Amino acid sequence: MKNKLYIHIGLHKTATTSLQKFVFPRLPSFKFIGRNDLPLNNQNELYLELVKYCFSKKQDKPKEVELRSALITELKANKVILSDEWFSADFDGFYKFEGASWQMKLDKLSRIINGLDYKLVVTLRDPFDGVFSQYSEFNQVGIESKYSTFKEYFYNSNDSNVYK
Repeated sequence: MKNKLYIHIGLHKTATTSLQKFVFPRLPSFKFIGRNDLPLNNQNELYLELVKYCFSKKQDKPKEVELRSALITELKANKVILSDEWFSADFDGFYKFEGASWQMKLDKLSRIINGLDYKLVVTLRDPFDGVFSQYSEFNQVGIESKYSTFKEYFYNSNDSNVYK
């Protein structure tokens, strides 16, 4: 394997969508496998398999080996950028609030990429501003049913811990 894997797990509200839409797909000599503005069923197949597994609560060692093998195959032909901000949040588009915690998502991803040549890219912003923007975004997907105020979200949600 000669190519490097770049993993972008930018936190929410850190220009991730702009990077996924306007930068990553246009980088010459890179294959972008990550969230984009297309419907989920039109996303890259390897990307979908990776996030469906990592975002679920299910632990499946053979699936991890299969995904690692698919990444290795892809890396034989291309430098790859994997990008999805939902790696850094408990909520996701597949399982809503019933999937894995962001810590479990990252743990599963780390087992899949262990030993591969990779770089981790994280986009950040001021933690307090980031948590507030995250709370505002998550209000659109129902977080207010769990945390009725920003203060409650800030002090009690696992999602806000990503900024800590």
